[in-house]
Amino acid sequence: MKRRFLMTHATAAAVFAPNLVLGSERERRISEARIHFIRNGLRILPIALLALTAAGPYGWNLRRNFPQFPVASALLGALALNSLRATLPARLVGAVPWGDVFLYENLLALRPLSKTPLPRRCTVTHGDIEWQIKQRARKLAIKNIPGLDALFRTRIGRAYATQSELIVFLRPTLIKEP
Repeated sequence: MKRRFLMTHATAAAVFAPNLVLGSERERRISEARIHFIRNGLRILPIALLALTAAGPYGWNLRRNFPQFPVASALLGALALNSLRATLPARLVGAVPWGDVFLYENLLALRPLSKTPLPRRCTVTHGDIEWQIKQRARKLAIKNIPGLDALFRTRIGRAYATQSELIVFLRPTLIKEP
């Protein structure tokens, strides 16, 4: 009887916490980390994601850890658990280009291509990782912002907007852009 009880609980744990039991090594990591990427052999830790909108400089402070997930999680699709967290390709349905992403030292700057307002949430992707920023964009006060010609010199990605989310692609990434 105890063995049957133990097997039932082990199966339930595997279903309700699949990342811990059945996932690949990368999927087993339940973690939060700072947004980081490799550019010309250097590891960059951006301090802010700044969007120069008509209302002023809005964006997100990136000096803290954010939940990170694998971009292409085979485990979620294999177990039909997409309802727990929608995969990035599913969230990209209906996305339109919002702006270009530029790098200036450790600042990510968005130059809008669209007149639509900034969505409430933001996701940043690079390589096989996505970071989810769940807070709303707010007015940022950043000292020593350079002129626009210097700020928008090094293009490193593109941002797409859906009704609820801004998805920022820092190239390269595993997911095909819309």
